Amino acid sequence: MHEISKLAPVIADLKVADIPNTNKLICEAVLEKGASGVIAHAFPMDSLMACIDSVAAYGADLYVVTEMSHPGAEQFMAPLAED
Repeated sequence: MHEISKLAPVIADLKVADIPNTNKLICEAVLEKGASGVIAHAFPMDSLMACIDSVAAYGADLYVVTEMSHPGAEQFMAPLAED
């Protein structure tokens, strides 16, 4: 990833969603390799906070998945309001 990140920004599209310490380790690993951002799920909050803290320490960006387009996601996400 170091070589690619020299050419363009790299966003690690991992959709991180693990326990806090594992999220921390995942974020740190890809950021140390040159990623400029990480994608993580918004749940649970303590796991997301681990990503926020890790990314902030590297001055990188965090992109948070709050909704999913996959039909099966309705089991886990709030239904969208209909107009």
